[in-house]
Amino acid sequence: MTLSEIAEALNISKTAVSFCLNGRAREFGLRPELEEQVKIFAEAHGYKPNAAARKLRNKKSIPPVGIVFLNEGSLSKFGSTFKRIFRYLQEVRREYIFMGTDMSQLGNTLQTLNSMDVKDVLVIGRCREPEDRSSCDPVEKNSIEQWQKVKLLLQYGMRLYLANYAFPLPEEHITENIVRVGFNRSDLQREFLRKAYDSGMGPVALTKWTQTEEALLTEFPESADLIIPVEWNDQCQGGREVAEYVLKLRKKQPVRTIFISNAVSAISLISTLIDSGVRVPEDIAVAAFGDDPLAGAVRPAVTTIGSPEDDKTLELLKSICGELPPFPENTVIPYSWHIRQSMIFNK
Repeated sequence: MTLSEIAEALNISKTAVSFCLNGRAREFGLRPELEEQVKIFAEAHGYKPNAAARKLRNKKSIPPVGIVFLNEGSLSKFGSTFKRIFRYLQEVRREYIFMGTDMSQLGNTLQTLNSMDVKDVLVIGRCREPEDRSSCDPVEKNSIEQWQKVKLLLQYGMRLYLANYAFPLPEEHITENIVRVGFNRSDLQREFLRKAYDSGMGPVALTKWTQTEEALLTEFPESADLIIPVEWNDQCQGGREVAEYVLKLRKKQPVRTIFISNAVSAISLISTLIDSGVRVPEDIAVAAFGDDPLAGAVRPAVTTIGSPEDDKTLELLKSICGELPPFPENTVIPYSWHIRQSMIFNK
């Protein structure tokens, strides 16, 4: 009999079973009757705790660090980051537990780590908090529920470190035991648009990325058609979809520049435009967020904003381990510009 089998038999979550069996049910608001039911069922069916997990929980040394990777990005994007942090953890002999998840399961993942006495959790991957707490959209409602779980865990002593946070902060945001480090992507888009229009390179089409693009319409002469919806299930396919969208859009209104949210998609976008007879950058200029080794290797080389050198994940981990001073709760990283052939500003 395993935790999963108990959870399935009683129609509750595996995390709830773990809390009940470890005497932490009340701490997380679970009913005493449920705790008693779980214990009786487990004993009746011969449940035995995992020896390795119990040994880890009972170990008197410094608890392991939780390393959580959000699957919204590609592993290749953060490959160099992972190499650096795992090398560092090995050097300082700090134990860690590595888990992959996505935003729709972040709260559940933290609950699992908390059940193994992990107190410090470093999250790698683009992360943002829900903007509209009253949303009726099922996806957004799930996100709100997950963040409520996160908030509760932080109130009980877990500490969360978000290495790739997508600023700006929403009006309602968690304030306790959380450190956010990342770019202000709205400011980045705003600065890009300003430089593009000052260079005479408008109109600019933006992929929907920060969820705040509509607010920029009041500052720049854009139309809603120039905010491009795209699914990022596959980065290359996403680039092709953006190209196809713009090629159709050009039949009714001009597009001079495209700003897309990752370099790999930009390469696919440029290839599709060129195959359709569009010159880059003469007819349409292209720029992307996030530098990538491929960005400078293709032709035309891709202009990018932000790079791995801007990343503060390792420094954040060192602060968790006590080698560096604590980071401020909200740290906005300056972003670097890499001007290449796909877009050269005229001024």
